[in-house]
Amino acid sequence: MISCFFFFFFFQAEDGIRDAQESRGLGDVYKRQYQRRVRGFPSIPMPSRERTQVVRFTYELAGIKKKKRGRKKKQELEVSKVVGAKKEGNKNFFKLRWKGFTPKDDTWEPATNCSCPKLISAFKEKEKKKEKRQKAVAKKKEKAKATSKATKPRAKKGTKKAARAKVTMKKAPAKRSGTKPARKTTATKPAKKAVAKSAAAEAVDEKATGVAGCEVVGEYNAKLHYINLEENSDKYFVIQVLAGPGQATYLYTRWGRSGTDGQQELTAMGRDDAIAGFKTKFKEKTGNEFGSDAPHQEGKYQSIITGLPALAPGVWEYNLAAPMDGMPAGWHPYHPSAIPIVEEVFVEWKNNPGAGLDVRCVQSGHYSYRVSFDKMQQTNLQTNKTRPIRRLSEQPTR
Repeated sequence: MISCFFFFFFFQAEDGIRDAQESRGLGDVYKRQYQRRVRGFPSIPMPSRERTQVVRFTYELAGIKKKKRGRKKKQELEVSKVVGAKKEGNKNFFKLRWKGFTPKDDTWEPATNCSCPKLISAFKEKEKKKEKRQKAVAKKKEKAKATSKATKPRAKKGTKKAARAKVTMKKAPAKRSGTKPARKTTATKPAKKAVAKSAAAEAVDEKATGVAGCEVVGEYNAKLHYINLEENSDKYFVIQVLAGPGQATYLYTRWGRSGTDGQQELTAMGRDDAIAGFKTKFKEKTGNEFGSDAPHQEGKYQSIITGLPALAPGVWEYNLAAPMDGMPAGWHPYHPSAIPIVEEVFVEWKNNPGAGLDVRCVQSGHYSYRVSFDKMQQTNLQTNKTRPIRRLSEQPTR
């Protein structure tokens, strides 16, 4: 009987599998057949079985984005500034510097294609200032030549002194009797040499060391400046050819930030080599030949006029709008060490009108200042505090 039970159970199971409508699987068939066999008996709870849901996982690689199909956008370039202008026929062209590119990438574009009126007007104003500066420099050179010619002694025509001078120049001193020619030669020549020595000694850089007894050779004396207010940069470069005692010749250079003594170098060499080195260094810094009237090149040093008569010494003061550090509001004198620094750049501004020296960045102690002589105010670049300043020709009485 036991064998018949198992046979019947198996047969029903197979029959249940064939019945697709009643059966949902082999396990379900076994469950229904078991419940039929034990009918009339207390129901035996069957363990419930829940089907697990399938979880699908998706993975995305970091940093990889799907490319969007479509037309590529054209790169839009922005003009940084206008650096040149020219005219070909009836058309005007401007040389443009593009933002994010080097000067090698500058291009000439017709004026009709340029949509930057503010940059073009700024360029034209800058060119006007350059022309004014060149005219001022030319006038000063003409005045200097006129004054040098006026200082030379000239004998008046028709006078007895002029006639005597002509006689002494034509005749040899040996044929004349007396000591008058000897007095003239010994009295006049040393006096001229003494004047030349004093003028040359004044032209030697004041902060040069180890140049005792040296003189500047000819016109080979230049002071250069590089100013970039956007970078708060204000630098100088001094070049001189010096003749020392005997036949020694030196090439002297000094450079640094305005307001500091900087660094200096003194190199002994032959006269021709020193002059050639001077011209090479001048062209390297300015981009122009020495002695030429070429305009200042952007990004290069600028030569300024030196050797003019110094101004009357002045006293500099700054104004406090409110009491600070125990000092009352009002005008207060500069620190003694800061007065010559500001005075030096002020004199350069006065002697070089239109050269762009009206605003300077100078170093004084641990602080850097931006000094505007047009507005007569100074700004501390570390604290961004701006204060009025003034220059007095005499020491004020307090």
